[in-house]
Amino acid sequence: MGWAAIRAQGRGRCSGEARCGRRGEGADRAAVMVKERIARALRLYKEAAGGGGSGGGWMVQVWAPVRDGARRVLATRGQPFVLASQCHRLFQYRTVSLTRVFPVGGAAAADKQGLPARAFDTGTPEWTPNVQCYGSGEYARISYALIYDIQGSLFLPILDPDDASSPLAVHELVSTVLRLRGSGEVANLCNTLEAISLSLSRSICN
Repeated sequence: MGWAAIRAQGRGRCSGEARCGRRGEGADRAAVMVKERIARALRLYKEAAGGGGSGGGWMVQVWAPVRDGARRVLATRGQPFVLASQCHRLFQYRTVSLTRVFPVGGAAAADKQGLPARAFDTGTPEWTPNVQCYGSGEYARISYALIYDIQGSLFLPILDPDDASSPLAVHELVSTVLRLRGSGEVANLCNTLEAISLSLSRSICN
């Protein structure tokens, strides 16, 4: 198998601070609501998957779009995540992920983009049974994946069913075991997102 853009200021610039403030507050509220819904979906996913899923430890974390200066990037800092169990290796990998951002919207060359950003920009999943087969250009956290024995990896764009033109965020599921199939995880994520009125790509969930 093999989150909304900020308009550039110009002619459409707000005419007053109060008006701009209301617009910004509205966008912030919408982002918080989406974040809360996704956090609920992750709790449901953990309940459905149980302690170990299909074997080994696993973690799901969310990559959401934010502004980093002039760039639009994906970041997981401040976003919800769940662990299958108190796995030290996965928690350390989560800590490393908090320091990373991935440019989206053409802000990086395709071979430097990273899997979360590629899944976000294309709206299609990125999956591999073993990230340890990748180089640093394809998987920016490869050195840490080797240290913490991260193997299976699945990136799934999260969509608003009422406007699927651009993903809201990307789910990343990583595992400490070699995963040759991701269908079970996809099915569980589809079901939990549908429960809170979000979705993955129809081609994935159907």
